[in-house]
Amino acid sequence: MSSHTVLQLSRRTLSILVLLLATTPGFAQFLNTSSSPADGEAEVNLETLVSFTFNAPLDTSARYEGYCDDEAEYPIALTISEPCESFEIGGWSVSPDLQTVNFDVSHQEDADYTWAIYAGGGQYLDEPWVVRYSTAGVMGQHQVTGTVAVEEGDPIYAMVGLFDIPPFSDENAEILMGAIVPDAGGEYVMPFVRDGVYYPIGAQDVDLDGVIDPEDGDLVGFYDPDQNGEPDSIAVVGDDLSGIDLFLIAMEPITAREMLQEAWNVADSYAGDQELVLTLSADDWLEDDGRAMGWYYEFFSPGGEFYTTVIVGPLMFEADTSEFSDFPEERGAIPEPFIDSDEALTIAIENGGGDYMEEVDVWERSLIGGNLWWLYPEDPDAVFWTARFFGWNPEHEWEEELLILIDIETGEVLDVTGVTRPDPAQPGICELEPNVPNPFNPETRIDFVLHRPATVKLAVYDLLGRRVAVLHEGLLPAGNHTRVFMAQGLASGVYLYSLEAGGRREARRMLLVK
Repeated sequence: MSSHTVLQLSRRTLSILVLLLATTPGFAQFLNTSSSPADGEAEVNLETLVSFTFNAPLDTSARYEGYCDDEAEYPIALTISEPCESFEIGGWSVSPDLQTVNFDVSHQEDADYTWAIYAGGGQYLDEPWVVRYSTAGVMGQHQVTGTVAVEEGDPIYAMVGLFDIPPFSDENAEILMGAIVPDAGGEYVMPFVRDGVYYPIGAQDVDLDGVIDPEDGDLVGFYDPDQNGEPDSIAVVGDDLSGIDLFLIAMEPITAREMLQEAWNVADSYAGDQELVLTLSADDWLEDDGRAMGWYYEFFSPGGEFYTTVIVGPLMFEADTSEFSDFPEERGAIPEPFIDSDEALTIAIENGGGDYMEEVDVWERSLIGGNLWWLYPEDPDAVFWTARFFGWNPEHEWEEELLILIDIETGEVLDVTGVTRPDPAQPGICELEPNVPNPFNPETRIDFVLHRPATVKLAVYDLLGRRVAVLHEGLLPAGNHTRVFMAQGLASGVYLYSLEAGGRREARRMLLVK
């Protein structure tokens, strides 16, 4: 059928910006004083030593995860804007005075690199350090300038990055150049920009924890001079570019009904007889008030005989149509009006969910609404909210799940079901981690741990239980394991990934957003 994306929030896009430019200001004067190559240096050797010098000795016992290499550990927190395949860090060393860190780096030809240093030796820099250099003969000759404004306060140490493609597109956007707002005036200057088309995006670390996390109130925004809600591009052609202004906003969580009408309007643009048949929280963890950073809606057109999925969030609005669904056509539609997610979660907490969270270390909580007839066979026509609580029972040392089914119109509790995930005879043999990223497109990483060797089956299923992929089947040694799920050719929607090992089965949910 067709696909229309108004705006899709890519968690990977935000993570690139976070890693490249994250900083926490306000600490004692701990500064990066120089680098080699220097900022703006061109014709850098492909094999060279990249060094950063600080004004005080580093605590070299502190370690930070290596960018592009989860197994590497460095004494400073750094990121590089080029794709991971364009460079390789062979090793690192620290000078005798503990003030300079050296990296042995292999580069590609004719490539620009932006390194960002925001912490070292266990403490954040008072001012972030950004170094841009190139293996090409010359650096970019132009600069992009503008201002950053925020809803409240001042934009000091807000970040601006230039992406190669729309930052909320289906593809993986790469940040090519970055700048930081140095003071409360909000003005930024981004030098060494080459001719080209770019998409500016900005962020601010409001809570000063060194990480950009929109779910914790940090601000994000993109270049949108026509204010139509879509990221706009800039074109650098033979000259400097000014007036590239950004306004950063807070991404507040929403209830299922808060943007339902907007989602319905999009669905109706494809067919006027759309019926809402499914809604669920697009995040694995709901806020305490029943709000989430995104909601997934599925509509069905009886006349057109096709489905429309709409995914909505504070900076996310994506729609896609398909002739297929994870659910059969005969399922009942969600009535209108229905009780909102905040009321549904309150009912669930008051009817067993609250007590359950006191007993079990719940790390995943979600809501799904619709005619989920297989969960309540007593009445296959019932339409209800399913509140799901999933976590670890410290007393029995195994994972447990609680499902509370609530009539979506009346709020009546239909059923409360507890599910023990592992076989008690085989406790602790494996641990299945949440996939990263989630939501995802087109790939996501699934990590799991085996505490002893076991025959393993890791597979992906749609919500009807149909297997869509087998990621591993066979014997594996004890230890940490990773598999990557590639979802090309699959429709947007919710999928389950299941791990079977030593008589134990665990499953988790993930959301494919196209």
